[in-house]
Amino acid sequence: MSRRRTPGRLAQSDTCGPYVGAVPEIFHITLPEHWARAQRDGAITMSTRDVTLAEEGFVHCSFAEQLAATAVRFFGDLEEVVVVRIDPAAVTSPVVSEDLYDSGQLFPHVYGPINVDAVIDARTASPLEL
Repeated sequence: MSRRRTPGRLAQSDTCGPYVGAVPEIFHITLPEHWARAQRDGAITMSTRDVTLAEEGFVHCSFAEQLAATAVRFFGDLEEVVVVRIDPAAVTSPVVSEDLYDSGQLFPHVYGPINVDAVIDARTASPLEL
């Protein structure tokens, strides 16, 4: 069964592209072995924990204020994750802020691989201490 999603409610200001003003950084949480693969291959292609971009249709990301809750909810049982900080203006794939799950919050989704040269930094952390 495909988990691929269709982009939901979005406005022109919700998509990545030529920006006017500040661009908020986005974050992707991944497993250390997936980050190592991304560095080797030049792109992040894991959507979320154990789900690929090809399976989901986009890469899950968070804004800074969503990072801690996302880490606990989806990675809280792990000792260590890699938090990747990304400049969305440098991502070559479309970045869309949307609420696909009717959560009341917009989350950034990247509809294609995240090129590693868009990564500002990556750090290892406990998902319970973000």
